[in-house]
Amino acid sequence: LVAKNGDAQRHLREQFSSRNVQKEYIAVCVGNAGDGSHSGSIKRDPKKRLKMAVAKSTSSLVYDDDDMDAMAEVENEGAAGKWAHTDWRLVVRNAKLCVLRVNIKTGRTHQIRVHLKDNGTPVLGDSTYGNGATNAHFGANRQMLHARHIRFLHPRNKAIVEASAQLPDDIASVISKVVKTAI
Repeated sequence: LVAKNGDAQRHLREQFSSRNVQKEYIAVCVGNAGDGSHSGSIKRDPKKRLKMAVAKSTSSLVYDDDDMDAMAEVENEGAAGKWAHTDWRLVVRNAKLCVLRVNIKTGRTHQIRVHLKDNGTPVLGDSTYGNGATNAHFGANRQMLHARHIRFLHPRNKAIVEASAQLPDDIASVISKVVKTAI
C-alpha cells in the first residue's frame, strides 16, 4: 500500500495504528490448526537476531553472558515485547496439511509465522520458523503464505477501498492437493 502524498500517508498510518485496516491472508500450514486465535506479545529472539518469538515471561528469558548486545536489545524493546493478535479459520485439511484464512489485528514483524509456529502448526515452506525436512518433503521452496485481501478507507473521500490478489500458482497447486485428499 503506497500513499500518493503526505496527507494520504498520515491518514493511512492512523488507520493502521487504530487497527481499522482489515487484512486477510491464506496460509498452508503443517499439521491441523483448526479454528483459533493467538494473542500475546512478540519480541526479537535474544539468541537469533533475525527471528522473532512469542514473549512468554521475563522469567523465562535466557541471557547469554557472552552476547551482551542481544541482552541490551531485549531490554530496549521491553521484556514483554509488542502485543499482537491473530485469528484463523480452517478452510480445508488433510492428514498432514491445513489451509487457513488468517486475519491479523496488528501488523508485527513475522506475526502470522510466529503465532502459527507457537501453535505447533508452522507455515509450510518457512525456512525460519518451519522444518527444512518437512518443507523439502512437500517441495515447498518458499513460504506458503499469501496476502489475499485488504480493506481500508480512502484517505480523501472516505469511501471503502478493497483490493484482492489471486493466489500464486505454486500455493494454488498445494491447496489443490490438500483439497483432493481432504479429511
